[in-house]
Amino acid sequence: MQSARKPITHRLICDNVALPSRDTLIIEPATIDIAGSVIAAVYRNEATAPPLAPHVICERLHSVLVTPSYVDAHTHLALTCLRGLGRDGAADANLVETFFYKIEQHMTPDDIRAFVRVGGLEAMMSGTGLVWDHYYFPEAIADGLRDIGLAGVVAPTVQDRGGPGVAALDANIDATIALATSSTSENDGVFSALGLHATDTVSPELLQRCIPLTEKYNLPVHCHVAQSLDEVERVHRLDGCSPGTQLIRSGILDSAPHSLLVHGIFLTDDELEALGQRKVTLALCPHSKQIFAYLPDLKRWMTHDVQWVVGTDCAASNDAWSVPRELRFIAGMRAMSATWSAAHQNYLSKGGPALAKAAWKERGRLRNALAPLGSDTYVLDKGWRVPGAMHPAFRAGEVSEGSLASLAVWDTTHPSFWPNENALRTLVWGRTDGALKRMMINGSWSTSEDYVGQAIAQSDMWKEFSTEASERLAMLMKRAS
Repeated sequence: MQSARKPITHRLICDNVALPSRDTLIIEPATIDIAGSVIAAVYRNEATAPPLAPHVICERLHSVLVTPSYVDAHTHLALTCLRGLGRDGAADANLVETFFYKIEQHMTPDDIRAFVRVGGLEAMMSGTGLVWDHYYFPEAIADGLRDIGLAGVVAPTVQDRGGPGVAALDANIDATIALATSSTSENDGVFSALGLHATDTVSPELLQRCIPLTEKYNLPVHCHVAQSLDEVERVHRLDGCSPGTQLIRSGILDSAPHSLLVHGIFLTDDELEALGQRKVTLALCPHSKQIFAYLPDLKRWMTHDVQWVVGTDCAASNDAWSVPRELRFIAGMRAMSATWSAAHQNYLSKGGPALAKAAWKERGRLRNALAPLGSDTYVLDKGWRVPGAMHPAFRAGEVSEGSLASLAVWDTTHPSFWPNENALRTLVWGRTDGALKRMMINGSWSTSEDYVGQAIAQSDMWKEFSTEASERLAMLMKRAS
């Protein structure tokens, strides 16, 4: 992480900033000093901020709300190219193998770079400043992120018993190390993680090979776990256990500084109990799971004290790179299962006020079981602070000293914020993309003072990158027939 002792390069004096305060968030005036890519200091009182050197840029931000930019905890940005192309029947089998693999094997590094650009720009339009991306051709992913100024943790896909990346196993391990030891990561905001593909495509032998890498290079793990029936059946057949147990027994979750395990639909109570005792975060991608499979039992994750975050997964199964969209979904999950509860189904078949009252009581029980989702801070933390704390090389998702200077500036006079009585709740439940006025990523403004979505959509960068991506997609589809 860049030292906060470096010279101040930028000062923001803001009327309203979402600041951490113990276990909650508060909105207060603040002066934010930035040193390169990192927040050097946050002053609650402007008068306490030290004088600036004459060359330092100082901006006053009035009538706006400054928050951290979102951290998207799980993406495959390159799969933007498959948006709208998946057939509904493919999701009734194994979408990864019946659909993704058949096209991915024909992708080139230049394709990946082009598709990452357009997916990344769309993500920025919703306020995302950093992604955890897991895919093939890692150098192309990193270059695509640098091209558009989006920060990211790149996890080169590592697999040795199935999938398009088997032939590139050694190259992707080398790329993981190269990214982890790059001297430019601090400046360009591109970091590395160990991208184990999934428990059915990674052998126990490969897990043992990777353990020393996590220790030597301080690499977090980024892995799909217990995401499909095929995975459960294969791991039982090949390794004699379930997916979560395979990882736990291997020891890699104990050697890594942190592990990001994605989807977790088929994690058992025993596995969740064990994961809750380790440096593990589970990633929930709610809209993707509605298509790809079905939602995991979030209440069980919380019961076992497993830390969790949200991600968007991929446009091929989700159709939007929007962390706020995912947050709004999970905030609404408190009573979702009441529809299928025995109490409500009993009412539907028999009717009557007594059974309706029983169904309503069940709704209350379910809401109480997921009571933390009623907290705006708790929900926003899943797209800000918690995913921002998963990598040992940096901290993000917070307006605090030592965090990456990745900020979102919201116009609270925009119709989507009116009447602006509770801005944090509006960010959770509203549709505020259009109010995103500016965004700073790694200490640099990503656009001018125009609204971010409008600025990106009308930019020469978007026209150039989307044109190239469209041309490459047409050629890819021709190669893949």
